[in-house]
Order: sequence, then structure tokens, then C-alpha cells
Amino acid sequence: VATFVVPASKIARYAAISQGADVNRVPALVVVSPKSVDGGIPKASVHYGYQSFQSVEQAVIDAGYKGKTLPYHP
Repeated sequence: VATFVVPASKIARYAAISQGADVNRVPALVVVSPKSVDGGIPKASVHYGYQSFQSVEQAVIDAGYKGKTLPYHP
């Protein structure tokens, strides 16, 4: 796990990630999944707003999940 805290004025330095993840406002938590989870193609999830420690921890756990996902039926 690596953490990068970037001010909004410096987000252009991370354009390859922020544009690919479609970051369009701040504050944003971008979690990139490891290549080993998605067969060599990393995916990113974006969570907007201020996050608690528990929500950051859950986002990192979710990014590394390799198990089966079930469809959602309301």
C-alpha cells in the first residue's frame, strides 16, 4: 500500500491516474487495485468527500478482493 496526498493544484502530476479514474472534484480518494487482482489491468475506484479511517480501510480491502462477486437484485 502506498499513500499519496496531493493538493488539488498539483493533481496534474498524476493525470494518468486521475483522468483514467475520472476524478472530477476534490477531496477524492482514489484506490487502484493491484495488477494481480484483475489479470494485469489495474482498476481504480473513486470515493468523494472526507473519509473515515474505516472507509479508507474498507476501500483498500475491496480493491484487493479476488473472490466471486454476486449480482445485486433490488
